[in-house]
Amino acid sequence: MSFGANFGCLTNPEEQSQFIINFEYAQNAMLKRFEQPLWKFTEKFSERGRRMRKACKYIDDYIYNMINDYKSELELEQVEEKSARNLLALLINAVDDNGKKLNDKELRDVVLNVILAGRDTTAQALSWMMYLIMANQPVEDLLLQEINTLLSPEMSVPSYDDHKLYKYTLATFYETLRLYPIMCIKDNVLPNNTPVFAGEYIEYNLYTMGRDEKIWGEDAKQFNPQRFLDSEDGLRPNQFKFASFHAGPRICLGQQLATLEVIMLVAMMLREFKFELVPGQKSPPEFFVFVLDLAKQSRMGGFC
Repeated sequence: MSFGANFGCLTNPEEQSQFIINFEYAQNAMLKRFEQPLWKFTEKFSERGRRMRKACKYIDDYIYNMINDYKSELELEQVEEKSARNLLALLINAVDDNGKKLNDKELRDVVLNVILAGRDTTAQALSWMMYLIMANQPVEDLLLQEINTLLSPEMSVPSYDDHKLYKYTLATFYETLRLYPIMCIKDNVLPNNTPVFAGEYIEYNLYTMGRDEKIWGEDAKQFNPQRFLDSEDGLRPNQFKFASFHAGPRICLGQQLATLEVIMLVAMMLREFKFELVPGQKSPPEFFVFVLDLAKQSRMGGFC
């Protein structure tokens, strides 16, 4: 969808893609650097460092080959007009104010950034969304009512033009992100008037913000998609109140794509299948421990 390339992630369910294997190793090794302040030295001699360099080379070669292949197709005019409208084609053809194009290194950086940002985030959001739908039957009933009204029997998936009509589905997606943001950390609210000095590192806590009664009202801890339909802002909530996609000039560039993916997948799955919790399954816990591993799958026992 973004690069006009097939990474082979689903080609053979019994054999994982080499790109994914190397990407996961590089990502996990990178996160281990937070635990090892001398990694620049130790990785010169360690097995982890050797495997990290090998994984990075594989990723670089894969992306550079993809860029070069697509450039060749564009030059030979072998790419149809519609398929040329993906992100990679736009980046290859883009020029700055001086007429200069991105070089291969810059293209590689952008491609890698897009893959990093979208690799697990949407999948984890969908996992939480389906769990919350199963735990809230009235929400599922309203979703099915909307889906069956908008999605005709001959259509298997919502069209791009129609996906914005799925307002309750979008509200359910937003409510999921409000309660269970992709990056969770242990609940902690700092007192007011805390001084912040130059050079200090600051981060905001989406998990706490999503449960703050001063922001969301007395029912802040309840799963209620209707709040986004009844609020003054509606389905365009204030970015700094609902910051799951961040806000301002650094807002997530993939917000619309992620939203489109979620609406299409949820509509397809709920129309075809009935999802139920495992007998005896408990509700999601209130607190989570922060895990520096986006590749780790969500675990209802307390990690995400």
